[in-house]
Amino acid sequence: MKSVYTKTLGEGGFGKLQLYKCKRFCENYNCNKCVVVKTMKKDMLNFENNKNFFINHFNNEFYMTINLNHPNIRKTLSIDKKNNSIVFEYCHGIDLLDYVEQYKGNIKFLLHLYSQILDGVEYLHSNNIAHLDLKLENIMVYNNHIKIIDFGESIMYKINGKEIFYKGIHGTDSYMPPEMIKRLPYKPHKADIWSCGILLYNIIHPYPPWEYANSKTDALYARFKYSLEDYNILDEKIFNLDKNIFSKNEQKIIMTIFKYTLQINPTSRKSISYLKSIFNLIDWETNNINSVLQTKNILHKKFKSMTN
Repeated sequence: MKSVYTKTLGEGGFGKLQLYKCKRFCENYNCNKCVVVKTMKKDMLNFENNKNFFINHFNNEFYMTINLNHPNIRKTLSIDKKNNSIVFEYCHGIDLLDYVEQYKGNIKFLLHLYSQILDGVEYLHSNNIAHLDLKLENIMVYNNHIKIIDFGESIMYKINGKEIFYKGIHGTDSYMPPEMIKRLPYKPHKADIWSCGILLYNIIHPYPPWEYANSKTDALYARFKYSLEDYNILDEKIFNLDKNIFSKNEQKIIMTIFKYTLQINPTSRKSISYLKSIFNLIDWETNNINSVLQTKNILHKKFKSMTN
C-alpha cells in the first residue's frame, strides 16, 4: 500500500504510533484510507543483552491479534519485521477517558458503552487471550461505538486447554488486581475481570476508587477490603450511586457487577458472560428497564446471592 505520513499520534513504552494515509487509486478515485503504524523505539534495540526480548515482546502484539475479528476489537493488518513495525486499522474518535469527561453529565448515556466493552472482552477470553491493560485510555469511541486497542501486554492464558498461571506486573497501577500487586501467581483473565470492575467505576465516578490495591499503602482499598471480607458488602461511601440518577433496580445491578468483578479472591470473580447477563438486564441506551427485569422470578434468581 502506497501511503504518506500524516502525523504522530503518541508514544508508549515500546513504540511510537503514527498515522498514515493511503495514496493509491482504487477504481479511479483516491482511497484515502488511514492506518496506524506502530514502530518499535530505536533505543530498545540498543540493549544488546535484551534486544531479542524486546523484539519478541513487540512482535507478540501482532501474533496475538492478527486473527481476531470483532466489531469491538481494533483490527491488526500486517507486520514489517525488517522495520519492526505493526500496521493497525485507524480508529477514529477519542479515547474513553476524554469521552467520559465530555459526557460526564450524562452517566446513563455513557453506561450503554460498557456492554460493548464486555462484548469485546468476552470475545478475547473466548480466544484464550487476556488483555491485561484494560483502562479508559485503551478504549476508543466513535459514533457511540467502542474499540479496544493496545494489546502490548496481552498473553495467552490457556494453552492446550489448560489455564496457565503467570507472575509479574502487567498494565496500569489503579487497574491491577491485588494478587498481581502482591507478585502472586495469577490467572490473567481473572485480572481482566477485576479491571472491568474498575472501568465501570471510572465511567460512573470522576476518580478511581483507589490508587493501588494494597491495603498496607492505600487507605481506601484497605477499607474496601475490610468491608468485603468481614461483612461481604461493598462500602457505600466508596461505591456511592446517586439515587437521583439510578433506580433501585439499576443500583442493584451495578452493585452486583462491582461485587462480582472486585472480589479479593480471584476464583470468586464471575465470568464476563455472567456479568453481561446481569448488566444487559438494563437497556442503558434508552434508560429503560427491560421488560424481563419486571419478572420477579428472574430478579430473585439473579440477586439472591446479594442477600445470602
